[in-house]
Amino acid sequence: RGGRPWAGVVRGFVLGFGSLACVALFTISLGGRKLSAGHSGLEVFDCVCNATLTAVVVSILEEVLFRGALFGIIRKAFSWPWSLFVSSLVYALAHFIQKADPPQTVDWLSGLVLLPKMFHGETSLIPMALTLFVAGAILALGYEQTGTLFFSVGLHSGWIFWLKSYGFLTVSVPGADVSIWGSDKLIDGWLALPVLCCVLGIVWKTKLAGEKSN
Repeated sequence: RGGRPWAGVVRGFVLGFGSLACVALFTISLGGRKLSAGHSGLEVFDCVCNATLTAVVVSILEEVLFRGALFGIIRKAFSWPWSLFVSSLVYALAHFIQKADPPQTVDWLSGLVLLPKMFHGETSLIPMALTLFVAGAILALGYEQTGTLFFSVGLHSGWIFWLKSYGFLTVSVPGADVSIWGSDKLIDGWLALPVLCCVLGIVWKTKLAGEKSN
């Protein structure tokens, strides 16, 4: 409601796109990964189109769900820092949920038995979970400061664009430390965490006025 939709979306997109672009450029320039050769112009165009479409759809859906609904509901009963913490934690953990085989027999404890299996197999749990938590905090803080989802949607879409195109545009380098540089997921190494912490500091220090609805 209210606000300047496109101004918030564009400002958020530039910050989101630029932050993960820094991660990608650092990784490539320092030998963590390298650009993939052999893609035709049509393949690159198709990748960009798919990444753009995914960025638009996913950013809108996840912001409505995690910030508009989850953060908004908790915010009605608790302070915004607590609401930010809880919603960001749920947001981070939700990205690790995987499909698991259902138990042969269902009883009262089946859900508790199945839950650990849904998070099994992630070797990069700690750096990626921390990075996603910080990302959720940035998005929630943007929503708290502006009173709208415009900035958060733009920021999120900039991130999603890189996450969906990075694996296509780059390939692994033999001997590179994946725990530092990350894999084709981009944000599962330690490098992405300090970059997003800087983004959190920028959003914290920058007053995103002009969109706040009264």
